Amino acid sequence: RTLVNAYKSFCYDLFPNMAFSDVLTRIETFGSKKEVKEYLQHLRQQVCSTHLERIYGKEQAQRMMEELQRGLEQQYGMDEFGHFDQEEGDYELQRGPA
Repeated sequence: RTLVNAYKSFCYDLFPNMAFSDVLTRIETFGSKKEVKEYLQHLRQQVCSTHLERIYGKEQAQRMMEELQRGLEQQYGMDEFGHFDQEEGDYELQRGPA
């Protein structure tokens, strides 16, 4: 119950004149856009890479990320732009800036 109240408060802070359910619909619509999904995946990749660098060092982390990339490419396939063919799922590892 406390979590729902926190969400309601957050939604009210974003859009004070809208109903809670309307704000949720707007957030869901925004979150389903391709650009948002790609940016979130890029952020996740950065966090993963930073975490691996702290544990294994930069060179080993880079090798691990490249191995992960190759495995995902083999398992799911990629298009000519570096995006995976699958439309949904957290396995979409996007190629971000180096």
